[in-house]
Amino acid sequence: MDEVVVQVYRDNMGRFQGELSSPVLDKLKGKTSLIIGILAGLKPEPMPIDMVRAQTAMVRDFGYSGMVYFFQESLLQFTASGETIDSRLNVIKQLFPTPARTP
Repeated sequence: MDEVVVQVYRDNMGRFQGELSSPVLDKLKGKTSLIIGILAGLKPEPMPIDMVRAQTAMVRDFGYSGMVYFFQESLLQFTASGETIDSRLNVIKQLFPTPARTP
């Protein structure tokens, strides 16, 4: 098994952190590449970009191999209250300042 994607779709940081610190995930961490699924929003209700940013940072802090976003179109096609498409795009650019290398 090359990698496992764990869907951790939570709208609460405490519950998100609880899932990331699961003993089951901790056991798997050294055995395979673990990717965490972050909820970017459900059409047409995006997750606030600050929540996406905080969850992305937490995945990195916990040392997981990476993250994926579900529904990816919620990242840029919809905006939460007080946001613009440009403000969401700027956060994404800050989170990923350099292009990923192709394996």
